[in-house]
Amino acid sequence: MNDDTRPLALWGFLSSNLFSGEITPDYYLSLVAFFEPFIEEKDGQLLDIDALKEYAASKLNLLLTDDVVEIFTSKMSEIGWLVEIARKDGKPLYKCKFIGVKINHEDYTQYDARLTHLIDGFAGYIAQNNVELASSDRSYIEESFMSFLVKQFISDGNNFFYSSIKDDTQIEYWIAKYISYINLRDSSSFEFVQQISGVLLLADGVIEIGNPSQDTKQLSDLVVFLDGPLVMNYLGLAGKREKDNVAIVIDRLKKAGAKLVCFKHSCDEIRDNLSGLFRRAPHERTGPSAEAIRKGEVPEILLANVRNNVEHFVEKVAKLEIVHAQLNQYEYAARYCDDALYHRLMLDMPSESPTARERDAASIAIIMRRRGGHETSELRDAKSSWSPSTKSWSAVPARYCGIIRH
Repeated sequence: MNDDTRPLALWGFLSSNLFSGEITPDYYLSLVAFFEPFIEEKDGQLLDIDALKEYAASKLNLLLTDDVVEIFTSKMSEIGWLVEIARKDGKPLYKCKFIGVKINHEDYTQYDARLTHLIDGFAGYIAQNNVELASSDRSYIEESFMSFLVKQFISDGNNFFYSSIKDDTQIEYWIAKYISYINLRDSSSFEFVQQISGVLLLADGVIEIGNPSQDTKQLSDLVVFLDGPLVMNYLGLAGKREKDNVAIVIDRLKKAGAKLVCFKHSCDEIRDNLSGLFRRAPHERTGPSAEAIRKGEVPEILLANVRNNVEHFVEKVAKLEIVHAQLNQYEYAARYCDDALYHRLMLDMPSESPTARERDAASIAIIMRRRGGHETSELRDAKSSWSPSTKSWSAVPARYCGIIRH
């Protein structure tokens, strides 16, 4: 837990409350306050999305994809910093309107004192129970307390389950007991614990992006499955902006040591998509690749070369491993996604093509069987059952795999 996490979390928490007038923080709204200098500088001007992304990258160390930018701009619109003046291609065009919103020092001091009181209460609780910790140093207790809140928020979606914490020699055990204790006796403090946990996670993540810790656990035991459209974007087949958006995520995963793979049937999907494109006359073509051709961002010869040798481009250019996996290879783990569920998944897939629905359902089913029933919202802990050293993460919907969606 970085030394700057606490003040940043309180600032984000207060900015969210100040904007929304609600106690429950909106975590994106908490981060919007970081863009105040940009909006002030651009007051009265049309919003330049690229300039906003450049500001985020250079000043905040945040690399934003277009979909995340849309979330932030919608939040800025909610609080009046952006005013929609027109629409283009179905998307709003905004003008910047600076409304200065500063954090009230008295409010900050009040909530800082409240967090201090919470940690003081824990220190008194362990003293009352004659607990011997690894260290009695105040900074160790405070750091452990806030780190526990972050971990619990990641693991349990802010539900705070403690039954899995058994070791009474660990500080986490006593933090869990203390929070359970205040839940029964002090509902106001427990509500504050729930509110501050997510913002602590957010603040810690923001700091980690800008200044990664040296002991951060690498993702060398993580396998990341990419689907066909994602790989097409990463190869630049849908234009520069789409490639840049995907590369922000994929390149960071590679840098962290994750193993990037795609199924063989995803390669087949790419080939089918490109073949379908070339079967149509130029004026009849639709989709991201067709639009990229019209804009001059992608030459037809590149698309034709990829279609003719998809596996080469996936392995040599995108540097992904191709997994030749079939659902029947995982019959031993069928209980984690049986045939009945597999067929329901096929029906639930959005594609109109039976082949595409089958491929998507197979991807989900294979990964569910590999994961062996393990669910987590933490990327690093996405375990797989067949090997203790292998983990797998999927870009498929969270309701199927218990992981974040792309």
